[in-house]
Amino acid sequence: MSLESAIVRFERAFRNMATKQEKALQEWVALQCAYENDNHASLFQEWVLQEQRVCKGVARVMCQLQYQDHYEHLKPDIRKLVDTLVRRLQLDGFWILYFALGRSLVQSRRALRCLVRVVKKRPQTDIHAILLELRRIRDQHRRYDRTRGVSKKMHEFALDDVLRMADALLPPTATAGSRGSTIYPPPSAPAPEIEGVPGEHEQPMTGPGLDSGEQNAQPYESNNKDADERSLDWDDYDDDGGGGDSGSESDFEHAYESNSKELLPAVLQKDGRGKIHKSLLYVPLC
Repeated sequence: MSLESAIVRFERAFRNMATKQEKALQEWVALQCAYENDNHASLFQEWVLQEQRVCKGVARVMCQLQYQDHYEHLKPDIRKLVDTLVRRLQLDGFWILYFALGRSLVQSRRALRCLVRVVKKRPQTDIHAILLELRRIRDQHRRYDRTRGVSKKMHEFALDDVLRMADALLPPTATAGSRGSTIYPPPSAPAPEIEGVPGEHEQPMTGPGLDSGEQNAQPYESNNKDADERSLDWDDYDDDGGGGDSGSESDFEHAYESNSKELLPAVLQKDGRGKIHKSLLYVPLC
């Protein structure tokens, strides 16, 4: 089925959605498949938002219908991570995460933890910035990576993309040793241009394996892997149920101003009762 035919069929089914809800959902899924089969360079969700062939209100209704049951049956800790991202990104519902990231990432505990950590350390980050960075990493790495275990589906994001994004946007986490912790200096590589944002530049975004020609010997592993398990108590969930410390500005580049100060994790210490404490250190970006 061609893309134009799929659009016509979906529009007709959507008009009759009040009496034929299941038919509308089938045609919505068929529209996604038709778009992906046309081998377009952009993702389906980017096409919907940019080309406006399907308005946002329609996408919202269909995504809620498509993913409501899946969301309600998520494991409690995964659902709490989803709700935390919705609050911190100031989204108007869980459906946007499904629509923007895909179901495989929404149900991935490790992917959600990385995303929560990014938006907590970079409160100016919004869902649009996350999409841009995930697409940049997807295009830069997975197009050339033939490593076993790395997804080859270019029309959706994979865990590998999220891990690379977290390492690119966040400094390596301090590692706790027997005699103290080591604070790694912030990255200082030249600022690349972000595709899709004309005239805007990102300051240092470095991480392991950012060479587009790199051929890994094994699936990518995050630098922050060990720290993920140590820092779950304070990094992954909102305990107060509020919006957290979301920034008032949505411009992604403000998180990388060279004259700003970055809040980095510093020391993980245990007191006499064995309770872990986190100390904080302000380190100027160079």
